[in-house]
Amino acid sequence: MRTVKRRDAEPEAVSARSAAWFRRRRSVGRSLAQAAAAVFACGAVLLSSMAAGAVRTLLPGNPAERTGSAAVERWRPTVHAAAAKYRIASYTDLLLAVMAAESGGEGTDPMQASACPYNTEYPDGIADPAYSIDCGVHYLADSLQAAGVQSPSDLERIRLALQGYNYGNGYIAWAIARDGGYTLENAELFSREQKRKQGVSVYGNPGYCAAVLQYYPLAGLADTAGGAAAMLSCAAGELGTAEAADGTTRYGEWYGIPDGDWCVMFLSWCADACGLVQAGRFPRTAGCESLQEWFCAHGQWHPRDPAGPPPGAICFFDWDGDQSPDHVGLTERCTGSTVQTIEGNSSDCVCRRTYTLDGRILGWGCPAYP
Repeated sequence: MRTVKRRDAEPEAVSARSAAWFRRRRSVGRSLAQAAAAVFACGAVLLSSMAAGAVRTLLPGNPAERTGSAAVERWRPTVHAAAAKYRIASYTDLLLAVMAAESGGEGTDPMQASACPYNTEYPDGIADPAYSIDCGVHYLADSLQAAGVQSPSDLERIRLALQGYNYGNGYIAWAIARDGGYTLENAELFSREQKRKQGVSVYGNPGYCAAVLQYYPLAGLADTAGGAAAMLSCAAGELGTAEAADGTTRYGEWYGIPDGDWCVMFLSWCADACGLVQAGRFPRTAGCESLQEWFCAHGQWHPRDPAGPPPGAICFFDWDGDQSPDHVGLTERCTGSTVQTIEGNSSDCVCRRTYTLDGRILGWGCPAYP
């Protein structure tokens, strides 16, 4: 059994593609913001309309691809730390998507949380990005709880939570009582009612969910990946997790080889967290070859073909051309010419990578997801 470390490989540079994206800006007067905070605080209370932004050239696999700019991605460590503090670490990608829609990662209030009830330090508008992130993450944690969100792939309830972040959490209880949850129709109705009641011309953004979810990697996952959604959401929640200074990882500690090569242990850990190991749908193992053998024994091994691996497949890489696997990653998506993965032990952390569908990819295993 060998567990060769994959350390310094970089994603393949692929043809750039353009995507239209929008950055929302607020124009919140101090008196109006304070009045709104007393009723439905935080998020997008009394927002300006979305303004058309510049077209950006993005690379698949680049951390900026989903969030719209590297300005958002630079805040990942801070956002992840705040998410861990409020026990929603697995929602880091969702929080970054919120930031992308709110500010593009720019300014002193990247989460646009000045009207949030947790902002007690800056009545005239938050002037500290880290404080903005803490307030925004705290409030979105409340929204996720109020909406009853079960996982990062629970998109139906996530939409309810996001609209609550935008309007204030009073919307969540109102939408549940009226329709059992979020609908675009009730989001529009709520905005109209609040404008009438408060005598304002703008109240939030009824299209907020779409504005955020365009940056969220798991958006649409239920339609494209089936039962792989839980595995992918679990792996995405670990993005940015790195080895300790002594080379140990929590995945290695879980398996029993704290400082061992951990690309397979990471995937096995995710599968265990999703109940796949207990159900016999994924092995508890630490080796690339043993994992490949398991897939072969269960009739789930697929040699490389032009179609590429589906979302949720375990992609095996052969760096030295000896037809033996050296590294693995969890397929997040495949374009037909490139494969995007989430993988552990890549530059000593959990990260996204993009590869061309070429001879370095040995094949893939497709677990029997429920």
